[in-house]
Amino acid sequence: MMRNVFGLGLAIVLAVSPALAQETVTAQSGQETRVGWIGSLKADCSPNPAPKLRPAKLADHGQIKLVPAEVTTNKVANCPHAKVLAVVVFYTSSSAYKGTDTFTLASDGTDEPSEHTYTISVR
Repeated sequence: MMRNVFGLGLAIVLAVSPALAQETVTAQSGQETRVGWIGSLKADCSPNPAPKLRPAKLADHGQIKLVPAEVTTNKVANCPHAKVLAVVVFYTSSSAYKGTDTFTLASDGTDEPSEHTYTISVR
């Protein structure tokens, strides 16, 4: 069994093999904002390799940046201080844009493909 972990700011959601995840984030216009991270753990709490992500739908009013990183979390049941090999997701809107923007990332992992849609409320 694999434990997929998605992080949004400081909140973390644990799910088993989700096909679709949705995140909603607030960002300041023109400022880079960390909107979350995507990674998974094995049943024994050891990390899986970082996911291979690709944009399935680009943001209409901004840019996304994907950064590989090791994330440590205490939010996974039975896995204290878990280290997750993840991809951290950043979003930056166009400098004058205010409104709602969305983008979707697809993961073509070996277990089950999944999509992660982010809705950004830009202020």
